[in-house]
Amino acid sequence: MRLKLLFLFFAATAISSAQINIGLLDLKDSLLNTAEVNAAYNYLSADKHFKPSLLTQNQIEDYNSLLKKNSVIWIHRADSSYLSKKETNPKFISVLKKYLQNGGSLFLTLDAMKYLNALGLETTEPASKYADAIDDGYGRKLGLHSFRTHPIFRGLNGGAYIFNPEKDMKTRQIGFFDVSVPQNGKVAAVDWAYINLNDESKLVLEYSYGKGKIIAVGAYTFYALKNNSRDHLELFTRNCIDYLAGKNKGEKYYWNYDPARIMHDDSFLKNIPVAHYVKSKKWKEDPETLKLVNEKGGSNFWNVAGERMLVMGKENAGIDEIWAHPFMALRDYEAGIVNADSILWLKNYKAEITTRPESMTRIYNIDGISIKEIITASDSKPSAAVHYELKSDRGIKLAVKFKSNLRFMWPYSERTTNNVKYCWSDNLSAFVVHDSYARLTSIIGSSKKPLNKAVDHSVNFDARLKTVKTDQPAVSAYSIYDLGENENLDLVI
Repeated sequence: MRLKLLFLFFAATAISSAQINIGLLDLKDSLLNTAEVNAAYNYLSADKHFKPSLLTQNQIEDYNSLLKKNSVIWIHRADSSYLSKKETNPKFISVLKKYLQNGGSLFLTLDAMKYLNALGLETTEPASKYADAIDDGYGRKLGLHSFRTHPIFRGLNGGAYIFNPEKDMKTRQIGFFDVSVPQNGKVAAVDWAYINLNDESKLVLEYSYGKGKIIAVGAYTFYALKNNSRDHLELFTRNCIDYLAGKNKGEKYYWNYDPARIMHDDSFLKNIPVAHYVKSKKWKEDPETLKLVNEKGGSNFWNVAGERMLVMGKENAGIDEIWAHPFMALRDYEAGIVNADSILWLKNYKAEITTRPESMTRIYNIDGISIKEIITASDSKPSAAVHYELKSDRGIKLAVKFKSNLRFMWPYSERTTNNVKYCWSDNLSAFVVHDSYARLTSIIGSSKKPLNKAVDHSVNFDARLKTVKTDQPAVSAYSIYDLGENENLDLVI
């Protein structure tokens, strides 16, 4: 049995470390391109992970041996000229397409991205522009970044500065810029320069063709230039080739440039069990904890935070934002008292403020009604709570409203999360907001069933909770709770 396990171990090791056969096309057209191709081949040869061969165009046109001998064909073209007639020879293009159709993969770097049009994968030609690699005191860090994660950035935390030259220079980018987007490919990575993530510069594209795959990288893959980020470049290159050869799998996302959509969707809640209400109790606050008291709250900033959630706002009322890395779970939280056909929003009244490391407490006194509001966050979980304690000889109706757009944290732009879905769940007695992948999700529930509720998109709820349309892409919700005298209420995010 031991020998059998030992055999399986060595067999698995041999399989996982098997070399990847990769053919690098040598066009021999220009001095620059020859230097770059030779440097790329030297890189492949120095890495025992690969078994490279230099291929001429004539060798590629011999299809019968091409597929058997090479898992990946790499076309590396450091030449800004248009593809020549030789490079777009119909027989050559036909063989490449047949190679892809039957399971081969293609790695296109720099100006080789222009082959997307020659292969009929794109109708719009990628554009060229220049980026400055200039040291203003922070180095010359230029690179690429995925949307969250992609296997081509394995070990690189979703992105990498793969080009950091030793002297100031301009470098060419080939891709789709500004409003231009690829029609058939997926955007696997965009431009990333120092701390600036430019999602309008689409520089790494992925395609499927038949059984094969294509990765096209339009910038920063220089192998002949001195590069302080050489290790990152080599790891990125290896990841790309591994991915094309089917040896590098994992979770992957793509940049989405469709117009923002906010829509109602409760389909993923069908099997959610019924949650049971737990009556809210009066909270005990630790008399020994450090605290600061302000009898009249103003506009001072406050926050409470745990390991996975941050709640922040201004002293006088509400919550500005709640963040659960890497996204904003909730924003613009307000509470008020229903008064006939209007709402007495708490932000219009002064509150006594008590700030503790673990909580923010406000006490409002309005027409003989005392409302204590305590806001806190879990030490270790992505959860927060807003707790209300009513002191009154009569009941009230408490109104709460908020927004959510699931915005990604910087350096992602506010446009990044462009598909947001929402619903009310009777089983959870909660509002649910989630992205199209259902990986970013905000659930806002309560210890008591609301008397009334509403949730809608691209609206505001005014002082009377009437719907007011807005151009802002966000989910807006409100709920009203019927509280008896001296009753408590918990809202949990």
